[in-house]
Amino acid sequence: MRAIPCWLSVWLVSFCGTAVLAELAPGTAKSVREILEVGFEPGRESLPKAKSINDAVVKSGVKSPEVSYAYGLVLLKQFKPKEAVEQFRLAVEHPDAPYWPAWQALIYTHFSSKETTAGYDRLFAFAKRVQSAPPEIAIEEQKRLVQWMGQLAGALDKLAESPKALEAVRKNEVRLRDLIAEPLQPSYDEGRHEASDAAMLVEAELDDAKQQQQSKNEQDRTEKQGKIAADAEAAKKKAEVVKKSADDWKRWLDDQLKQNDRLLARLEKDYGLLERRAQENLETQNQLDREINISRNQPQATGKQGPAARVNSRLLTGQTPQQRVDQLLNQKIQLQMDFDRTSQEGYAISQNAARVVQQRDLAMKKYQQMTGLLVKEEAATQKWQDRLKKDGEKLKAPASDKGGAVTRTLTKARSLRTYIDFDINDERQRLLDKIDPPKAAAN
Repeated sequence: MRAIPCWLSVWLVSFCGTAVLAELAPGTAKSVREILEVGFEPGRESLPKAKSINDAVVKSGVKSPEVSYAYGLVLLKQFKPKEAVEQFRLAVEHPDAPYWPAWQALIYTHFSSKETTAGYDRLFAFAKRVQSAPPEIAIEEQKRLVQWMGQLAGALDKLAESPKALEAVRKNEVRLRDLIAEPLQPSYDEGRHEASDAAMLVEAELDDAKQQQQSKNEQDRTEKQGKIAADAEAAKKKAEVVKKSADDWKRWLDDQLKQNDRLLARLEKDYGLLERRAQENLETQNQLDREINISRNQPQATGKQGPAARVNSRLLTGQTPQQRVDQLLNQKIQLQMDFDRTSQEGYAISQNAARVVQQRDLAMKKYQQMTGLLVKEEAATQKWQDRLKKDGEKLKAPASDKGGAVTRTLTKARSLRTYIDFDINDERQRLLDKIDPPKAAAN
């Protein structure tokens, strides 16, 4: 299996492939440098300053893909992907030789923003442009670019979230393959293999995270069971055999029961609040599930739909169905985390109440033993005893593999960047090095 550095290096080399462009004029190179230096500075003033420099270049009539690409990187840095896409588009539409980094950044940004239709449109155009590249474009560079296409196609295949989405991905891949000349097909396949290797590694990481999480959960379960047993044993040892008169024992029992009942009432109130909170949480999650199903069943806005259909789809929610699904899934994850916390709080209250119930039982048994009088169990005590039994039954079930580490690994497995690493800071430095190549180290 290929190592991660291999496919990452292929990506970085291909992403940083040199476009066949004339050397930048000194003024243009200066503008590119200023945009990258000012736009990446911390603070709210960095973006307006970079925009001012870019606007001045545009106003002067200079058309440079490097300028548009540099400003697009700044916009991505400032979390403005839509505006960045426009700058990348200007860079790829430069009339001279193609500027490959802008093409790849444009395609990557579309797909990472869930703009699938636009992403495929640009990907197909990119494939055609690579095929029709001028003679001065080296065949090795063409191979690297085609390999990147295969890697991207493999990533999209792995990231498909439903059978319908997977069918669409594979249909588009057939079209993409048809655009690639036969001599370049092996390079495409190599990129596909790189994506498969990356998927295999992240799946292994996920399996490992699940095993570790399950082991930890099992250890926690065992510790809780041991604590319950230890508390019960300690409660038994606290019993004291003290001879008292019936009146003394009655006063003693009344004091004990009053204190226990007051504490049980408070715990019951706290537990009731948590129960209502948990029920409301589950109802909200169910509502989200219904909304997710509705959103998933809505047709995607594609070129086959009429303009009115696409506009109406966005006017209703301000989002595409897929974006709405992603938003609802994020909300559900937060609700599930809150539900887990509520369950833990309820478990802690239940354990505290169990100790109070044990103390109350011991007090009544001691009173019965010393006085021969029977004390009726109150409904509250029985209720807590039933709850303790229910908690004990839950602890008998095997530990699950759910937890924070597994959730984080799942998020990583569903990210496009797991398969194609696009780092804004690296791209910035690559462009700066092109303007001012680093000097070779002295021997």
